[in-house]
Amino acid sequence: MAVGSKFFKYMASPKGRRFTFYGTTTALLCGFSIKYLPHSLLTDKHREIVALYENGIEKKVSQVLENRFIMALNSLKISGSERNYFTPFMVSGFDLYSFGSTKLLNGGFVGIPINFTYTAADEIPKGEVILKGYKKIEWNSPGGKLLQEGLILNEPEQIFGMCKEICECQTNKVLFNSLYLVAAILFYYGVTSTLNAKHQFFSRPLSLRIVLYFLVGIFTTGLYWTLKDGTQIWIDKSIDEHLASLGVTFLAAGVCYYDKVLKKNQAIRALTDSNEYTANGNHNHLIRTMTQPLTERKAFFEERFKKYIAEEKTKADANQNAN
Repeated sequence: MAVGSKFFKYMASPKGRRFTFYGTTTALLCGFSIKYLPHSLLTDKHREIVALYENGIEKKVSQVLENRFIMALNSLKISGSERNYFTPFMVSGFDLYSFGSTKLLNGGFVGIPINFTYTAADEIPKGEVILKGYKKIEWNSPGGKLLQEGLILNEPEQIFGMCKEICECQTNKVLFNSLYLVAAILFYYGVTSTLNAKHQFFSRPLSLRIVLYFLVGIFTTGLYWTLKDGTQIWIDKSIDEHLASLGVTFLAAGVCYYDKVLKKNQAIRALTDSNEYTANGNHNHLIRTMTQPLTERKAFFEERFKKYIAEEKTKADANQNAN
């Protein structure tokens, strides 16, 4: 207790306040680096961590998937020079993955999961698939059958997924997330320093200062989460809007893609008793909504697809009446 009292007394002194200032500056640099560097200067290390390996060597993207990735770039009308900023690679797991940004030096990286190489359920190496440490999967169980459905995506669905990740790499998300963390640290330091100076909290009981720091910390954390999650949801909606504008093929592929992702997540939940996903297949974020729910993204494409069909039917009826 005596040591703790001396520490807080020191932190209230001029030397302690300078120490806090330098500590905050260090936290700013570290926070920005943690968010920014894995997507810029450390992309090689980032890729090494998430890549899929076979016999200790990174598995190469097949020619078929390379061609589909090019088709995705063509669908988005990405020019020849900008294409050099996108790098496909094989990623571990059964989910598409992206990092980096075309706004940064090393460009964007799109991770393609191994199940994109499967064209039918009998091509799944059932004896080799491991889910969350569960080595044995009952493939004939309802969860096993659902997993097989969720793992097999046809060409339009795969191209849709690749386009989604390519669009993600074209955003300023990396910079925003880095700056949000810096802003949160600055906000916390600024508010606590101002209140300490204005209301002379350093001369008041220690318990009062602890309550102050705790409350400001809770508010700052909530503000940071709101900005970060809100930006991601806005990006998700913007990407879906853009892909929906590419035509009926993308509308149909969007419905099927999200449906299969949801089935995969539901299957993983059933087979592993994992709380990572909800019963509907959405990511389980507890008190936060870190991304646009997958069920809502699927519903968006279903609504747009139905609207397209209704409009086409109206046009056909109008032409028939005109004739």
